[in-house]
Amino acid sequence: MVKKRNPVLVVILILITVGLYGIYWIVKTKEEINSVGGEIPTAWLLIFPFANLYFLFRYVEGFSNYVRKDENPILWFVLWMFVPIIPVVLVQMDLNRIG
Repeated sequence: MVKKRNPVLVVILILITVGLYGIYWIVKTKEEINSVGGEIPTAWLLIFPFANLYFLFRYVEGFSNYVRKDENPILWFVLWMFVPIIPVVLVQMDLNRIG
Protein backbone atom coordinates (compact mmCIF):
# COMPACT_ATOMS: atom_id res chain seq x y z
CA MET A 1 0.00 0.00 0.00
CA VAL A 2 1.29 3.43 -0.93
CA LYS A 3 1.06 6.13 1.73
CA LYS A 4 0.26 9.66 0.61
CA ARG A 5 2.71 12.26 1.89
CA ASN A 6 2.98 15.98 1.28
CA PRO A 7 6.08 16.42 -0.98
CA VAL A 8 6.86 19.85 0.49
CA LEU A 9 6.69 18.47 4.01
CA VAL A 10 9.01 15.62 2.99
CA VAL A 11 11.60 18.17 1.79
CA ILE A 12 11.21 20.29 4.95
CA LEU A 13 11.66 17.24 7.18
CA ILE A 14 14.74 16.17 5.22
CA LEU A 15 16.26 19.63 5.68
CA ILE A 16 15.33 19.92 9.38
CA THR A 17 16.72 16.46 10.23
CA VAL A 18 19.86 17.02 8.13
CA GLY A 19 19.02 14.10 5.86
CA LEU A 20 17.96 11.49 8.44
CA TYR A 21 14.33 11.67 7.41
CA GLY A 22 15.53 11.21 3.82
CA ILE A 23 16.95 7.81 4.71
CA TYR A 24 13.70 6.83 6.45
CA TRP A 25 11.71 8.12 3.46
CA ILE A 26 13.81 6.11 0.98
CA VAL A 27 13.32 2.92 3.01
CA LYS A 28 9.55 3.42 3.22
CA THR A 29 9.14 4.38 -0.44
CA LYS A 30 11.34 1.43 -1.44
CA GLU A 31 8.83 -0.87 0.23
CA GLU A 32 5.98 0.91 -1.56
CA ILE A 33 7.69 0.66 -4.96
CA ASN A 34 8.39 -3.03 -4.32
CA SER A 35 4.70 -3.53 -3.51
CA VAL A 36 3.76 -2.41 -7.04
CA GLY A 37 6.30 -4.66 -8.74
CA GLY A 38 9.75 -3.14 -8.18
CA GLU A 39 12.70 -5.30 -7.20
CA ILE A 40 14.75 -2.94 -5.06
CA PRO A 41 17.26 -4.70 -2.78
CA THR A 42 17.68 -4.18 0.95
CA ALA A 43 18.25 -0.64 2.17
CA TRP A 44 21.24 -1.83 4.21
CA LEU A 45 23.23 -1.25 1.02
CA LEU A 46 22.91 2.47 1.70
CA ILE A 47 25.63 2.33 4.36
CA PHE A 48 28.31 0.79 2.13
CA PRO A 49 30.33 2.82 -0.37
CA PHE A 50 29.57 1.91 -4.00
CA ALA A 51 26.82 -0.47 -2.85
CA ASN A 52 24.76 2.63 -2.14
CA LEU A 53 25.09 3.61 -5.81
CA TYR A 54 23.84 0.17 -6.81
CA PHE A 55 20.91 0.56 -4.40
CA LEU A 56 20.11 4.01 -5.76
CA PHE A 57 20.17 2.80 -9.35
CA ARG A 58 17.87 -0.12 -8.52
CA TYR A 59 15.61 2.31 -6.63
CA VAL A 60 15.25 4.69 -9.57
CA GLU A 61 14.92 1.72 -11.93
CA GLY A 62 11.98 0.39 -9.89
CA PHE A 63 10.45 3.85 -9.72
CA SER A 64 10.94 4.51 -13.42
CA ASN A 65 9.55 1.17 -14.57
CA TYR A 66 6.71 0.52 -12.11
CA VAL A 67 5.56 3.91 -10.82
CA ARG A 68 6.37 6.50 -13.48
CA LYS A 69 6.33 3.93 -16.30
CA ASP A 70 8.72 5.96 -18.46
CA GLU A 71 11.48 3.31 -18.47
CA ASN A 72 14.26 5.88 -18.27
CA PRO A 73 16.20 4.97 -15.11
CA ILE A 74 19.52 6.43 -16.29
CA LEU A 75 18.01 9.92 -16.51
CA TRP A 76 16.52 9.53 -13.03
CA PHE A 77 19.83 8.25 -11.65
CA VAL A 78 21.77 11.22 -13.05
CA LEU A 79 19.13 13.64 -11.78
CA TRP A 80 19.28 12.06 -8.31
CA MET A 81 23.09 12.27 -8.26
CA PHE A 82 23.25 15.98 -9.10
CA VAL A 83 19.99 17.50 -7.80
CA PRO A 84 18.58 15.03 -5.27
CA ILE A 85 15.81 17.24 -3.90
CA ILE A 86 13.92 17.38 -7.23
CA PRO A 87 13.58 13.60 -7.61
CA VAL A 88 12.37 13.35 -4.00
CA VAL A 89 9.48 15.68 -4.79
CA LEU A 90 8.70 14.00 -8.13
CA VAL A 91 8.87 10.48 -6.68
CA GLN A 92 6.53 11.43 -3.85
CA MET A 93 4.09 13.14 -6.22
CA ASP A 94 3.97 10.06 -8.45
CA LEU A 95 3.57 7.74 -5.46
CA ASN A 96 0.69 9.91 -4.25
CA ARG A 97 -0.90 9.61 -7.68
CA ILE A 98 -0.95 5.81 -7.58
CA GLY A 99 -1.77 5.64 -3.86
